[in-house]
Amino acid sequence: MDELISVIVPIYNVEKYLDNCVSSIRKQTYSNLEIILVDDGSPDKCPEMCDAYERKDSRIRVIHKDNGGLSDARNCGIREAKGTLITCIDSDDYIADDFIEYLYNLLTNAKADISICNFVKTQSLNENKIDSSDDRIEFTSEQAIQEMLYARTFTTSAWGKLYRKFLFDKVEYPIGKYSEDMFTTYRLIEKANKVVYGNKVCYYYVHRPNSILTGFFSDKHLDVFEALHIMMDSGILKSKEANKAYKSQMVSSMAELIEKKPPKNEKVQELWEETKKYRFEVLCDSKASKRVRAQACLMLLGYKFTEKIIVAYYKNKWR
Repeated sequence: MDELISVIVPIYNVEKYLDNCVSSIRKQTYSNLEIILVDDGSPDKCPEMCDAYERKDSRIRVIHKDNGGLSDARNCGIREAKGTLITCIDSDDYIADDFIEYLYNLLTNAKADISICNFVKTQSLNENKIDSSDDRIEFTSEQAIQEMLYARTFTTSAWGKLYRKFLFDKVEYPIGKYSEDMFTTYRLIEKANKVVYGNKVCYYYVHRPNSILTGFFSDKHLDVFEALHIMMDSGILKSKEANKAYKSQMVSSMAELIEKKPPKNEKVQELWEETKKYRFEVLCDSKASKRVRAQACLMLLGYKFTEKIIVAYYKNKWR
């Protein structure tokens, strides 16, 4: 008997995207699902849409709650989950028909606790035919944390992964934080006996202009650095290899922060001074991605020049 898999979908103000997301889940080739739609006090038609889905599909369970943010909604769904396995899907994204079957087979064949697939960023709601190889890589938890920080094959995102539910024992997403995945994913990986990655594209990350990770600078964009410092202070990055991966992620995060054009206040200056120390090492690190090494190279030319180039790049990226 296939294991019951709980699909957690936090929902807030995604009326335009929700049908596409839920439809992609209902069409899964792996059918033994519990689909938990967590309406996080959405002010649009999403609550009524969720109730309609529940009436159509007995696998769907809807939770209506007061608005508490993405982490709170995701935690709520995980607490209510009855499956032995959990996957999280953002409500403006969608998945390939075999997303869950692929992740389940990866996980069981490798006898792993976490399986991960490849993803693409898109602005389309029907980009469901992506040619990709099916290369597979198995990692120890230590190797997987380094791979996550380098972001060469997979990132810190909660989505695009299948987890054994026990990993969430005493682990929750932090309330009120941006980059909540950075605070949490490494803790889940640390508890896993093995992590397996498959290169097949099965997850479609929809870029939208008003998502919580886009737009102008907010102090909350500094949360990612808080998460990285907590990770470093936790003691799990003791090896030389792990330290190099951390420095690569610091450079990448600083580049993303600079793109928001933050005010050069004391905190931003402090983070810049810290990241400056890593530029040469990251530039010479063959394991760092070409993108991050290019960012490190830019940073050698100073803050103002780095900001000018990075802002121009992101401005044209999604045209």
